[in-house]
Amino acid sequence: MKKKQIQKRKKQERQMYTSSNSDNTVTRILIILVGILVVLGLVYFVAKIMTGEIKFGGKKDNDNTEVSIQYDEILGGETFLKADETYFVLFMNFTNAYTPVLMMDADSYISKEEEDHFPVYYVDMEKNFNQYYRAGEEGSNSSASSASELRVIAPTLVKISNHKIVEYIEGYEQIDAYFTNLNA
Repeated sequence: MKKKQIQKRKKQERQMYTSSNSDNTVTRILIILVGILVVLGLVYFVAKIMTGEIKFGGKKDNDNTEVSIQYDEILGGETFLKADETYFVLFMNFTNAYTPVLMMDADSYISKEEEDHFPVYYVDMEKNFNQYYRAGEEGSNSSASSASELRVIAPTLVKISNHKIVEYIEGYEQIDAYFTNLNA
């Protein structure tokens, strides 16, 4: 009779081991799935932060304005890629206090009805995608022949003709004076 009890006990122990082992497997799978979801969530939020869709701090706009497609703002990498033969590219920080003055100067130039009028494109240097074109210690490069060589200090006005820089103007006052000359 002792043998039967010993065999019965061994059988119960095997069943307990098998059920606890399968419980551990299910638990491990759930932990792995939760870990994967957490990592994917973190990657999603990091991507949103890097593209500037999520910003920390500052004042939030609760302004419900109508969305419109605009073709004047470009990325710095598109500086030499526009289809126009001759055009201006204005690199600036859109949140700077002096920016509206330059935008008004450019708008008054654009609104002129002359034949030698060229389009003006804007590059927001505060966007993460345009950080590459911001001049560092090496300074700006007014003789760049491609976007990969281009380095600017905001604000900078560049006149492009036949995919080459023909004029390069740095500084708010100098750009303001340039547009004033064009508008005269």
